Amino acid sequence: MKQDKFLTRIIIGIVALVAIALLVFFTRQETIQDYQAEDQPRGVVFNYLLALDKGEYEKAYGYIADIPGKPTLTQFRQSMAINKAQYGTAVDVSEQTIDGQTAYVNVVTVMSGGGLFNEGYRNIENATLEKVGGEWRIISMPYAFWSYEWNQPEIK
Repeated sequence: MKQDKFLTRIIIGIVALVAIALLVFFTRQETIQDYQAEDQPRGVVFNYLLALDKGEYEKAYGYIADIPGKPTLTQFRQSMAINKAQYGTAVDVSEQTIDGQTAYVNVVTVMSGGGLFNEGYRNIENATLEKVGGEWRIISMPYAFWSYEWNQPEIK
């Protein structure tokens, strides 16, 4: 009889833990990120990445500076749709460094591992921005969020 009460308490505890885990999982899924202020380079990069994630390609395209080789909106949309599978499991925008009219923002891409004990890896690259008409605009981003052919020097 005493073991039945003990077993019942263990089962109730397990059910409670599963319920809490499910609650946390589903509430975190509904977290909606908002766009940030664009007065700092970090905010521009964050907004660019968020727009890509939401599929708002026209908004993301608006953050790109008028660089040589800038794609048309259609080319941009096609390239980003193809690259979307390579974004990684998480992206974080961290430190920024401003040097006059140029800024560098760290973009951290987290790739998940392939197995239970494989932690994956973090890749840190820079986004480069320049101040144009008082606003920060992107002139380069890490690969999955950018196509290198967009701002290559013209060969003469």
